[in-house]
Amino acid sequence: MDCDQEPIHLIGNIQLHGCLLVLSKDNLSITLASPNVFEFLGSSKESLVGKTYSEVFGIENKAALEIKVHELSEIKLTNIMTLKHNENLLSGHIFKSGEHIVIEFEHIPEEEPLLSFFDFYQKFSDSIAGLQGAKTVQEVCDRAVVEVRAITGFDRVWIHHVTDRDHLYVMSEQKREDQNPFLGMFFPGSDIPIQARRLYTINHLRLITDIGATPCELYSPHPLDLSLSVLRGVSPVHIEYLFNMGVRASMSVSILKHEGLWGLISCHHDSPHVLSYAKRAACEFIGQIVSLQIPILAAREKAELELKLRVHLPPLIEQFSKKQLKSSPAFEKDILGLVGAHGAAVSFKNETPLLFGKTPKLQEVQDLIDWLATKTTDMIYTTDELSLEYSCSDSLIKNASGVMSISLSKRENYIVVWFRGEQVQVIPWGGNPDKAIVKSQDGLRFSPRKSFELWNELVGKKSLPWKKAELSVAMDFRHSLTNLIVDRAEKLIVINRELEASNNELDSFAYVASHDLKEPIRGIHTYATFLIEDYREVLGEAGLERLRKLTALTERMDALVNSLLEFSRVGRLELDKEKTDLNFLVQDVIETLRVNNVVIVNSLPTILCDSIRVSEVFNNLIVNALKYNESPEKKVSIGWDLIDHEKVFFVEDNGIGIHKSHKDLVFQLFKRLHSHAKYGNGSGAGLTIVKKIIERHGGKINFSSVLGKGSKFSFTLESKVKS
Repeated sequence: MDCDQEPIHLIGNIQLHGCLLVLSKDNLSITLASPNVFEFLGSSKESLVGKTYSEVFGIENKAALEIKVHELSEIKLTNIMTLKHNENLLSGHIFKSGEHIVIEFEHIPEEEPLLSFFDFYQKFSDSIAGLQGAKTVQEVCDRAVVEVRAITGFDRVWIHHVTDRDHLYVMSEQKREDQNPFLGMFFPGSDIPIQARRLYTINHLRLITDIGATPCELYSPHPLDLSLSVLRGVSPVHIEYLFNMGVRASMSVSILKHEGLWGLISCHHDSPHVLSYAKRAACEFIGQIVSLQIPILAAREKAELELKLRVHLPPLIEQFSKKQLKSSPAFEKDILGLVGAHGAAVSFKNETPLLFGKTPKLQEVQDLIDWLATKTTDMIYTTDELSLEYSCSDSLIKNASGVMSISLSKRENYIVVWFRGEQVQVIPWGGNPDKAIVKSQDGLRFSPRKSFELWNELVGKKSLPWKKAELSVAMDFRHSLTNLIVDRAEKLIVINRELEASNNELDSFAYVASHDLKEPIRGIHTYATFLIEDYREVLGEAGLERLRKLTALTERMDALVNSLLEFSRVGRLELDKEKTDLNFLVQDVIETLRVNNVVIVNSLPTILCDSIRVSEVFNNLIVNALKYNESPEKKVSIGWDLIDHEKVFFVEDNGIGIHKSHKDLVFQLFKRLHSHAKYGNGSGAGLTIVKKIIERHGGKINFSSVLGKGSKFSFTLESKVKS
């Protein structure tokens, strides 16, 4: 049987340093007595079973027991009483087991009577003060092993802590000089099986007086739960384990943290060792004090480390608040010192990551950031062994065995990543931690280790672990950056509202101004035409030429005013959205333009849009594609792609292309990229109006172009498609 499955609480026997009685809850009659009861009570097992408690111990003692039983609760699982019977002074340990009351009796040595609370405090006050005066977790453990060994006289007393990886690490030790040390060694977590850990959380002291003694069988007709027993017998597997260590007697005292097992004060002796209840109570009290001190001291140590790390937080936030990060020795010191990292990377909106300190190669960092972005539920991620989850090259292992990252925006890959390089470690084990599988009469089973001599394990591909204080500071850093982003977003909302109001005012002004300008421009054009017709002979050729230029200018101005009027209309009018089949819409535009060199490369979808405005978009883009084209065979292609769950439309041509120096001018109002005479008499407002219409639909437009080969305008018109 695997030791994790062994029902040690139902072992069915007790140790010999005490006896046991089982009483019914109803009338406190004795239903079971351990065979060794005569040594403690002076009566045989057979003479006790069937009698009531009062018949054996008297009415007064029954009343005292009833009070103790009544005090048992979910908080107080066990109780203690003293009893004088047949001139023997006994201690009684009381607990409930199913529907029964169990009392375990032990002799109280005359030289070690039970102490009153006042006497107990006086005797151990110095020990208590010493434990409470400890400044660190290590110091309280060091003091505890000294006190427990002084009280108990065990050969070896040591504290082992259950680590985050479930190993047992020996933090403190007091021993005989001739014994091999365990201090600083690791023991596998399997040395304390699962069910044993559960018992340590409810029964805080476990004494084994002699592993060589034959246990006292209870012969109970039903399995008796001895989880709360102080006399519970010892598992054969554990006896073998202690025997392999050269131990004859042992004691364990629980150290708890947040109701879980933080560790044990373990005591070993190479010969039988009986310990009085008073001394055991003192050791259990020490365990309780250490249990109270551990969280307080651990929190203090964490706070002190956080305080040192937080020195780097204000300058970092100040630097991140600027529009652009500037790499400097001071910034690198702060971003690495914030969590004690060797390297760091900062990625904004899918841009090339900025690297600081010792990092992997740039492409490796980019690939890692892309992978971290897939962990959508984790705003913070930590590991000290990245290779367990991610395929790592030698370069990555060397510089990034440990990784901590905070994500601010999954959508835009706004992420900060810290790296710790590989730290090859030698882990000292108390013997080979791997359990041996041996044959027995019952088949195969796990066998305890035979040797506890120092056994070193070389461990690579790991970094030093990230401490809780470093994790806490990283979370605060993320919180500060998030607040910074939110603050910027709120300011941007205000600016956008002001800009929207300003744009509305500008649209209104443009509409009124362009509308009011049309009449005087038309008048100037009309009078100039009259002059040309009525005074041709008087003006002469030079005068006529000037008037012709004047009429051309008025026509040009009228076109500009019309464009301005159209632009202002686009901004002012509400969109009339309806489901529109773009195949019919584009085909209608092509027929209206009377062109035959425009091809729809794939069937266009039906979308929700303002069909009149979207017609203007395709009309202007097709006209421009044909106008700015010197190819003998002009071609225009129209189609769409689904990119990142978004419908992206395109109009592509084989025209003259756009020089990269004009990239920022293409969508500016009245900004022509060529002379007025070349490529027609356009106003330079067409693409501006296209951009305005697309943005009114909640979309975006951009372009790519190769000079002399053509341009491709790509745009969206509605929200992303749900996946």
